[in-house]
Amino acid sequence: MESEMRKQEDNDIQQFILNLPELQENVKMAGFGDYFNEELAREVLSGKELFALSQSLQIDKDKMDYKMDIRIDKVKKKGYLNDMYAILIEESGEMRSQQFPRFLRITAKEAYNLLKWGISSGVEKSLFNREGVKYRSFITLDITSEKDLYGSYPLLQYHENYYREPFTIQGELRKLPVEIREAKEDVERLIASLKRGNMTAVTAVVGGVEQSAFLSVNAKAGRLDLRGANLELMDPAHFGAG
Repeated sequence: MESEMRKQEDNDIQQFILNLPELQENVKMAGFGDYFNEELAREVLSGKELFALSQSLQIDKDKMDYKMDIRIDKVKKKGYLNDMYAILIEESGEMRSQQFPRFLRITAKEAYNLLKWGISSGVEKSLFNREGVKYRSFITLDITSEKDLYGSYPLLQYHENYYREPFTIQGELRKLPVEIREAKEDVERLIASLKRGNMTAVTAVVGGVEQSAFLSVNAKAGRLDLRGANLELMDPAHFGAG
């Protein structure tokens, strides 16, 4: 009986769109898992051409509010995930917001990092140009500048060709003049964390002494920044590896 009801619901949904699984997967990859699967199905069945999905998340001591717009093309019977609108409310009460274009494929956690850290951190994305050619780009958000007429901060992109020398996170880790004491099996996790724009906690050996530190991507300069336990910027050139 349940399988028959599910089959009937699938048939009903296909009267409106044919790509619900693809749409659900796009929302999942945006960082929301399966949370919206049932809501997406209900909204499609309602016959709406435009609707929004909203969720609030607690990240550390901050709050994030997200809204994603969904458009249904009834002629092509396809659903499309549009831009993401994100609001950061810090523990202090300070609030920042930004609309992230869909083509950048910014995830929920990456949106938080960009709003939280601004140009102090960058996100690495694999994107496609109009000809369908894949390229790497580092993205950061200038939260110190005034917003534009649409209420958005300057969203800065640094194409891989922007850098005089090839810039990769793996390569920059090898260049650091201090030892980052991470287990070999954790290196891939460290790289993935930095690519998502996290202010990533590490153990650095400075002058032979282990200390807590943070690494982040400096997208404009094309390097990794080393920060102390209180996030103060450190100049690794002044230190010798332990």
